[in-house]
Amino acid sequence: MCASGEKKIGEKIFFQGGVTNNRAVVSAFEAVTGKSVTVPPHFDVTGAIGAAMLARDTVSDGRATSFKGFDVSRVPYSVGKFTCGKCANQCEIRKVQIEGENQPLFFGDRCDGWATAGKPSPEHEHDLFQERVDLLMGDFRDLPADGRITIGIPRALSVYYGYFPYWRTFFESLGFRVVLSRPTDRSLVTTSLEILSAETCFPVEVLHGHVHDLLERDVDHVFLPFIITSEAADTNPTVNYNCPWIQTYPFMLRGAYREDPRVERFLTPALHFRYGSRVLGDQLGRFMKETFGIPVSEVRGAIRKAERKFAAFETAVTIRGREVMANLPKDRTAAVILGRPYNTCDPELNLGLVDKLKKLGVEPIPIDYLPLRGQGIFAEYPMMYWPNGQKILAAARVAAGNPELNAVYLGNFRCGPDSFIAHYVREEMRGKPYLQLEVDEHSADAGMITRCEAFLDSLKGYRKNSGNVSPAAAAAARYNPSPGTDRILYFPYMCDQAHALAAASRRFGIRADVLPMQDEIDIAMGREHTSSRECFPMICTTGSFLKKLREPGCDPSRVSFFMPSHNGPCRFGQYNKLQRGIFDRLGFTEADIISPGNDNAYEDLSRGHGNSYRLLAWKGIVAIDVLRKLKQEKRPYEKVSGETDRVYDHWLGEVVKSIEGGAGNLAEVLERAALGIRGVEITGGRRKPIIGVVGEIFMRDNPFCNGFLIRRLEALGAETVIAPVREWVSYSTYRYR
Repeated sequence: MCASGEKKIGEKIFFQGGVTNNRAVVSAFEAVTGKSVTVPPHFDVTGAIGAAMLARDTVSDGRATSFKGFDVSRVPYSVGKFTCGKCANQCEIRKVQIEGENQPLFFGDRCDGWATAGKPSPEHEHDLFQERVDLLMGDFRDLPADGRITIGIPRALSVYYGYFPYWRTFFESLGFRVVLSRPTDRSLVTTSLEILSAETCFPVEVLHGHVHDLLERDVDHVFLPFIITSEAADTNPTVNYNCPWIQTYPFMLRGAYREDPRVERFLTPALHFRYGSRVLGDQLGRFMKETFGIPVSEVRGAIRKAERKFAAFETAVTIRGREVMANLPKDRTAAVILGRPYNTCDPELNLGLVDKLKKLGVEPIPIDYLPLRGQGIFAEYPMMYWPNGQKILAAARVAAGNPELNAVYLGNFRCGPDSFIAHYVREEMRGKPYLQLEVDEHSADAGMITRCEAFLDSLKGYRKNSGNVSPAAAAAARYNPSPGTDRILYFPYMCDQAHALAAASRRFGIRADVLPMQDEIDIAMGREHTSSRECFPMICTTGSFLKKLREPGCDPSRVSFFMPSHNGPCRFGQYNKLQRGIFDRLGFTEADIISPGNDNAYEDLSRGHGNSYRLLAWKGIVAIDVLRKLKQEKRPYEKVSGETDRVYDHWLGEVVKSIEGGAGNLAEVLERAALGIRGVEITGGRRKPIIGVVGEIFMRDNPFCNGFLIRRLEALGAETVIAPVREWVSYSTYRYR
């Protein structure tokens, strides 16, 4: 019965392997079978036993079931395989013939055609996702060559699934012929995996195959825009950044094709949709004039036509969405597919999810058919700066509040935004079941079908027992930009420069301290309350905060933790929101999170001291950068092991004292520190190889979290130089300006 295996000893059953334990399901199994069950830690019995229990419940209610009983595992069967030739996917099909059964079982096909062989077709053949694609395409046809310059648009990501009417109209208005890559299929996926040079989310990986298809068709140019921000309503407080991979895929492709002369065909204008037609006109106008010699006035005219065409598409989707929502089927389960359109509308990327759900009696609904506007998510998610994240959360809210609507959340492995959005969707759907699926190039159909079936069975129980009670709303955002006078402000340890921030804070009357460098306990606590898909600094800092809150004598009402806000595009701006949710869930509701933002250069942290605070903190950061550089130059050659660290620690303390005192003697302290480190005795010999260390600032500068990389390199005979922490402040200042 269990794929991971089982052992029977008398009437006791032992299950082995797996990942999670669900004691409730085990208890139910024991009650039905009369047998005692022992489940080792980390075993997932939810799928195997849970599915069996749901089938048993169905039988007890007097309804029909296809469940064949617990003894089916002992029935003889044979397995064969063959390659399906019905389409270009060339799926390898497994055929299972069970003794006594007339109809064999088939699995392994992406379209689910063999798995449903001989079964009746769904009553409702219309496909709302194909309908959306039809609206997207309009009257577009792939025309033969006619002498015009060809612009290839990949049938992938938002450049197609979000904005094809816009870009088609723009280029055709300027006299170009638009060519689309072919629809995604298995061979295109395989080609993508052969080309890419870095692992990303599945949709960005597949883009490589679409670009290859266009190049093989000898288009004159491939359009790969560097779209930094998306358009946004006036009520949107964020910059509306696209996620880092969506921003940078043009440069990944340039890297993958760097030795191919066809890389010169890539068109990569840098565009900001957030700031309106004037800014966009300047950016596109300059690019098209430099590339094709087209006057800026003509480009602006093409932009206006494109905007009208795109508005017409959005209007058509809205009108159709209202019709669908007003006529949700009574005989089928209506489910919105939460996700990005380039996932939910591409059958290859979602493993035919829409078709599978339809065959299970579900009416799948595209996310933008829902009334998303006016949901007001920014009260709870003020820094949800990803446009698709905004839509997913708004749609989850609609689904949670509509008793006729359910949700399937479709994401990708290695999706950075989803690692946080998934937590928020769980909050929005609190109390109402939904199905979360993740796919990548290795995903299999069989597991998806099983999970869909189990989800639909769980809905039956939910409707029966809950009466479709609407879940409670997600909590409003709760974090302060400024520290209070009645609390201690704790800075998480990232590097020794954290001591400079705490010292500058104390100078201006803020009670501040630095938490210890992380250890295994911090990491374990952080992982306990996260999914481990979040970026590692989030896990580390969360663990540090929780360890402090769990210290004997710690009063949550007297402490606050420093975790800045940020307006994207990376995940850093989501840390404080998720940490606030973790605190509240664990009962630390009185603990404060201090989240000044880069929008005003962290002005709020200073409690009104502005530039004086920033300048003092800056001096401390630069001074400690200098100290660290001196330490790294000296330590690989020291005669007495540990002497350099001893001298460094002493002068680090003196720098911190100087900052807390206003930094009036900081230059003198640094001179004396340099003399002190110079005085460390060294061994003779030639200078060692010098290795530069760069990377994401937290991992690069935190010794524990990078596995004491600098020490290891020195032990192997190297001298190191690490990028200075002040680069972070310099970049933040540049963005602020």
